[in-house]
Amino acid sequence: MTPVPTSESDPDSGGPASAPALESAPACKLVNGGFEEPGSLHGQGNLRSGLPGWSTSAGDGLIEIWGPDVPAVRPDTGRQFAEVNGTATATLSQDVRTVPGATLTWHLAHRGRSAGEDVLQLRIGGVTQVPMGQNTSDIADDNAGWGHYTGKYSVPPGQTVTRFEFVSISTAGDQPDQGNLLDSVEISCEPPCVRNLPPTSPYLLLTGPANSELTGDLSSSDPDGGEITYLLDGAASPHVSITSEGRVTLRPTAPAIWEVPVKACDRDGSCAKGRIVAVISAPATPAVSAPAVSTPASTTSTTPATAGTITTPASTAPAASAPETTGDPAERAETTETTGITQAATADTVTTPATLAVPPAGG
Repeated sequence: MTPVPTSESDPDSGGPASAPALESAPACKLVNGGFEEPGSLHGQGNLRSGLPGWSTSAGDGLIEIWGPDVPAVRPDTGRQFAEVNGTATATLSQDVRTVPGATLTWHLAHRGRSAGEDVLQLRIGGVTQVPMGQNTSDIADDNAGWGHYTGKYSVPPGQTVTRFEFVSISTAGDQPDQGNLLDSVEISCEPPCVRNLPPTSPYLLLTGPANSELTGDLSSSDPDGGEITYLLDGAASPHVSITSEGRVTLRPTAPAIWEVPVKACDRDGSCAKGRIVAVISAPATPAVSAPAVSTPASTTSTTPATAGTITTPASTAPAASAPETTGDPAERAETTETTGITQAATADTVTTPATLAVPPAGG
């Protein structure tokens, strides 16, 4: 029959169950392999979302857990176990942190729910596994008891996360929401599964003048293929900053050879120390041009292009005396014409004719 949610069932039925953050999970360790969390469940039909460690392909995101008080079916180990076909034909899965090159040994217990055989398959890293002692990948059991299966899997290069998938192939009576009971899922690993090599030493060389902004990226690598976080190895400095991705900004204020200690850490907390070396030169000095010197018009003396005239500064030219007003009018007119002073275009200078007629004496 279709499992019925009990009063202990999780009311949230939206989306698949979410796995825990891998950053906090130890390498080569399967979480909640005996389905003991959450605990204190009773009977069958306990539907849960957000089950620690596990996800389901079922559209409602619910995983069915059985408690210990069902007389016909006792857990293989512990007090609880799971039914893969909880509300539909489904796949239970879990992502596990792994170390490339490690050899994993897996184990599980499987049982049919009804008369006849339920069939399950295990895929690791997308590869269907064949249990030891079998020539087929089918894990098939009836409801007479738990069957136990084991096998090995080699983690390929670069694969730091490995997915384990427990796939429902068929159930007795073709009931899509009944069958394939699962318990005692475990993995262990042979060296180098627990190896955690630190990243290579981070290093960066920067060159440039003082009072400028220099940027660059730290260089490091993780032999285990994980992500690296960069940070200063010591007190913070107002002159240098580093992002977690390793982008460096340096603002040197004086010529010098700087050495800034830094470190690169992998997600397991293993760190390698390194440094930033900065060779700082003096800031470039801008070229200074001589200022233009101008002579005030009142002190400048020039020779006009027209020969026969002299340009004399107004401040030094003698004041012209007015001609006498006595005597013959004709003589006064002649004298005025020959002794006239013409004002130069520049207000500060007076142009005086080179030949200056002197007026006759008397009247």
